[in-house]
Amino acid sequence: MPGCTSHFVKNQQLKRLSRGVNHPILSLHCYRAESKAENCMGEVISMKVDIISKENVKPASPTPLHLRRFKLSILDQIIPHTYMPGVHFYLNDIQNTTPINFFPIKSNHLKQTLSQTLTHYYPFAGKIKDDWSYIDCNDEGVYYVEAKVSYGLKEFLSQPDVQLIQLLTPNNPRHLESMSGNYVFLVQVNIFDCGGIAIATCASHKTADGATFSAFMNAWSSLAACGSLEVVHNPSFIAPSLFPPNSSVLHKWPFKAGKNESVTRRFVFHGTALAALKAQAASISHVQYPTSVEAVAALIWSCVIEAIPKVTNDGPKQASIFAVPVNLRTRMREVLPKSSIGNLVWFALAQHMPDAKLEFPYIVDLIRKAFAKVDNDFIEGIKGKEGYAKVSECLKEYAELLHNIDMDNCLFLTSLRKAGISEVDFGWGKPSWYYFCNPGFKNFVFLMDTRSGDGIEALVSLSGPAMAILERDPKLLGFASVDPSPL
Repeated sequence: MPGCTSHFVKNQQLKRLSRGVNHPILSLHCYRAESKAENCMGEVISMKVDIISKENVKPASPTPLHLRRFKLSILDQIIPHTYMPGVHFYLNDIQNTTPINFFPIKSNHLKQTLSQTLTHYYPFAGKIKDDWSYIDCNDEGVYYVEAKVSYGLKEFLSQPDVQLIQLLTPNNPRHLESMSGNYVFLVQVNIFDCGGIAIATCASHKTADGATFSAFMNAWSSLAACGSLEVVHNPSFIAPSLFPPNSSVLHKWPFKAGKNESVTRRFVFHGTALAALKAQAASISHVQYPTSVEAVAALIWSCVIEAIPKVTNDGPKQASIFAVPVNLRTRMREVLPKSSIGNLVWFALAQHMPDAKLEFPYIVDLIRKAFAKVDNDFIEGIKGKEGYAKVSECLKEYAELLHNIDMDNCLFLTSLRKAGISEVDFGWGKPSWYYFCNPGFKNFVFLMDTRSGDGIEALVSLSGPAMAILERDPKLLGFASVDPSPL
């Protein structure tokens, strides 16, 4: 929304989460967050968020002593120190009710079932340790916040604003690093005036990738909806044995989140447009049966490649790098279960040279070839203790590749399409919308399913000047609509 400003009124400044503080977040006083904005009619609207309570939700049963030290895999060790923040929105479909009638009951049920879920996903109730090699599963629990939102959820979702969404999270995602001594998982349950609920979560990327996060959320919600532990599939903790940690890690992924000022737009590819885009890619290229992710990623990347030089104007064109994490669970000869915990991903990198052609099918082919390199043979090469050498070699090569390339020419994409993140049903029905809050990555794209399930919603974050070009690109607008209501 144009003209949006944000103001926080707090009794105490938010302290940075750092080592040496036993309960850094719990030391904060309750606060009110308030934001004012103009809607499409030019009317000034405001949304206030008042914190009702803060507590730690601990596992229903204590974690056995032999499980108290959860080792991270080397793939966890090299992942950026950040959180994965997002919000599930649930409209209130119960007529003639007010929040005060049922919110305490719903929230207590959420806490009870979260506590039960943590007995299975016990690392989520621990703390990150100093050397990044393990999680101290001390049962301190998940940081859990309840908040009252003075606004209507349906009105909010009719024209959602990124700055307003930030107020619903347990902490500002751009200022929250996955540091030593911090919580692994944080939750804020927001009740709107109308009775609608927004459940915001922040999961440490040190212990979870998108698939892990989705598995946890679906386990928690299934338990809340069904009331039986039988619906919770026991997670698999095999990753550290397949990809053991190494205290001598010298290289990490050269992609970092930060306090980058960027503009985020939602580009929604509805089912019919997505089918047409895939058909176009298949009809004029040798790529057989392009996937939805390949087609959308290629279109966005090609448009960004054209937009960036128009903004920078600082000399000859540079190569453009496209990076996307690939789920290893389904690419191994012995497929791992979806509930395998940890960062079971490896980044596929594609490179577009300045003089190379920029036609859509060519970009699709570049992306497919990058995906294809992360196959079973590659995965076998990074497994076991001897895999450390291969991991280090690859990361060194990536760092050298990016050394002479401005980060403006790099595009980072991640996808939770078909991962079940839009299926999280606590017994109130599936969410009306899920929004992923960019933790501060520059040139970032997040893909997820549309509410109908047959399309793709792409959240794209770029610099203001680059976004001004992208959101008017006729090639992109021929298949996607910009910032439509998610309802």
